[in-house]
Amino acid sequence: MENISGTKRNTLAKVGVTVTLLVILGVGAWIGSTNFAGIPKNLNDMYASVISLTKTFKGAETLILEVPNLSVSSGQTITLSWKHENKSGEGEYVFTYGCTDGIVLELKETSGGKNATLACDEKLLLPNDATSASFIVTSKKNRYGSIPVTLTFIKNGSEENPLSASAMIMVANESLSNSRDGILGTTKASGTATKSATPTTPPKKTGAVAVKPAPVDPKAGTKTENTYLISGTTAGASETGKPDLAAKIIEVGVIDKITNEFMSTTTLHSTDRIAVRFEVINLGNKTSSDWYFNAVLPTFPNHIFTSDSQGALAPNDRIEFTLGFDKIENKNGNIFTINIDPTGYLPDVTRDNNIVKYTINGVIF
Repeated sequence: MENISGTKRNTLAKVGVTVTLLVILGVGAWIGSTNFAGIPKNLNDMYASVISLTKTFKGAETLILEVPNLSVSSGQTITLSWKHENKSGEGEYVFTYGCTDGIVLELKETSGGKNATLACDEKLLLPNDATSASFIVTSKKNRYGSIPVTLTFIKNGSEENPLSASAMIMVANESLSNSRDGILGTTKASGTATKSATPTTPPKKTGAVAVKPAPVDPKAGTKTENTYLISGTTAGASETGKPDLAAKIIEVGVIDKITNEFMSTTTLHSTDRIAVRFEVINLGNKTSSDWYFNAVLPTFPNHIFTSDSQGALAPNDRIEFTLGFDKIENKNGNIFTINIDPTGYLPDVTRDNNIVKYTINGVIF
């Protein structure tokens, strides 16, 4: 082989270094100038985790009590039915009616059994799947009287913020005199039965009584999906009372990387796109302004995800989010944290419910 002088070897070495640098710079320039959704903005992000965010607006949970006639004659049956919109969980319904002297309700057995007398202010438990109940109304003292009826839904495991709807029912007994002391048409003075020659029955009314108005915009059930790279995502930032946004973890699972569908499971692998479902609900009595949230993700390295600006929530409106992420840190006891309104911009009733944490254990690496 021909000998190469030291000067030539140095020259070739310098040329080799120059060529190598050009190749690296060329690759960097190609990556920087090519707009691929899957290519990060810089080489440090080549192995960045991917975040997927799905949200579904649920609207206010509403209980509507439907009364076919707001007035009824003594001895007649009245059927109360209800609709439970945007129901957030299982539970039981509780029916009560207020005490009015001489008026009694009996629960009518539809299966042919014996009717059950229900005392005023006594709680009647109705099953989770019930949508109606029939009662026989009897008035034994006054010609006209009224009773308030209330239906309350209590969610399993929680008696906080029960949902209820009420209505006032007029009860008429044409056989009684106008005297408030009359019992079955008998007056104190004569002890003889009397009946009005020209009975006047109050006009019948129909209607449905709702506790909360259903939201108009956006429509309940509207689903929005977004996928983000873990780096470079930032957020934008007359009633009485205050809003009160509260966060709650619902469940953990995985998101299919092809279909973006969530599946609830506790069997998690480090190669999965692990996801956490959580909700944000306005427990206050005033509509919030726009807001956002931060999520501290247990990735390696750890990352704080900042959501886009979220729309205002009316009282009892809620949004369900599904937040998925790749590359969970290789350890047990990873902590997922949600922080609603991290800057404290909203005048919430309390900030104690703005932050929730969930510990993810048992990931298979």
